[in-house]
Amino acid sequence: SVIYHADLLPREWLEADLTMPQLKALLVLKDEGTCNMSHLATTLGVSVPTVTGLVERLVERDLVVRMPAPSDRRVVLCRLSEKGAHLIELLWEVNKDMVHSILQPLTLEQLRTVVAALTLLCKAIQDKSREWHTAG
Repeated sequence: SVIYHADLLPREWLEADLTMPQLKALLVLKDEGTCNMSHLATTLGVSVPTVTGLVERLVERDLVVRMPAPSDRRVVLCRLSEKGAHLIELLWEVNKDMVHSILQPLTLEQLRTVVAALTLLCKAIQDKSREWHTAG
């Protein structure tokens, strides 16, 4: 059975009011720093026009900043704004704190079991991901 409880949804995540594509874009920008629209589109698996609209909505919310590339002013770069960086950091910390509070009461033996299970799950995901990428 699936475990679901409203208390597992931190208020900060619900109040962020982001679509999944917007959240993914912010996470990519957190990881990449500054990138061009083409790279962001490829990373997200969408078209450049799609990512352009997505970034436009994030710019309107002051979460992302757009700028021309210094080497080629026709290329548009984007990065997290200060507000966007703060939001992603807040969501990251809230998530980290939630996971810590869930794991904190576990014994060392239970934690070892969790680590072993997650290791197996990650390997299975990596194997399936390689399979999907080589099949396409």
